[in-house]
Amino acid sequence: MKSHGNHDRMGATGSSIWPGDFPLGSAESRAAARAKLQQVQKMTPYDRDCLSIYNMMYAVTYAHSPNSSDIKDTDVYKRGHELSAALDPVVPMYLDPFYQQERRYSRCQEAYLYFHVLYRRLPISGDVLHREVIETTWGVEEVAEHIGKFRAAWRRQFPQFPCPWKFEDGKEWLRSAESKPGHEVWRQYNGPGTAPEIWSRIEAEAQGSEYSPREENTTVSAVVDTARC
Repeated sequence: MKSHGNHDRMGATGSSIWPGDFPLGSAESRAAARAKLQQVQKMTPYDRDCLSIYNMMYAVTYAHSPNSSDIKDTDVYKRGHELSAALDPVVPMYLDPFYQQERRYSRCQEAYLYFHVLYRRLPISGDVLHREVIETTWGVEEVAEHIGKFRAAWRRQFPQFPCPWKFEDGKEWLRSAESKPGHEVWRQYNGPGTAPEIWSRIEAEAQGSEYSPREENTTVSAVVDTARC
C-alpha cells in the first residue's frame, strides 16, 4: 500500500474533489480549493486535533519517543486514522500512478511527487512546477506554524506525554528515544521539510547535478515537464 504522506503531511486534509482535477488556475480549480478548505473548517476542533496528530506521526519511528506505538490504542489516534482514510485514502501500489509510470519519472521523482501532492494528478507535457508554489506551501514560516498547531493539539490530547516534534532554528526536530526525564535529546528530521530544502532537491534533479544542502538562494524559478523526464 502506498501513501504520499511523507510529502503531503501539511495538506492531507482534503476532499474527494481536488483543485488538480481541473485546469490550473481555472474557476473550477479555485472552487475546489475553497471547498477543500471549507471541509476542513467544518471539522470539530477535536477532529482537527486527531487528524493533525495522526498525519504528523508518519516520521516518528522507534528511534523517537513517544512514537505511534505509544498512542495507537487511543481514541485520538484511531479517530485520526479514520479521518485520514476517508479524506486521503491509501492507494494500492499497483494502482498508484507513480508506480504505473515510474520509468517516465525516474529522472525527476522529486518534482513529480510534489506536483502530484499539490495538484493530485500526473504532470503532462507543458506543466510547470513553480518555486513560488513550493515556497507558499512549505515555506519556513508555514512549516513552523503547522508544527506549532501540531504541538498545541498534542498538549490538548496527550498532556501525559512529551511532544515528539518541534521547530527550532528554522529546522524540524524529533525527540530521540534516548531522552530521559530531565534530559531531552533531539535529532534533526532527515527529510526535506521546508521549501529551501525541497526546491534545492528539485533544482539539482532538473539540472542533473548532485544534491547538497546549501543556504544560498536557488537560481531556477520553475521546472517544466517536457515529457523527456
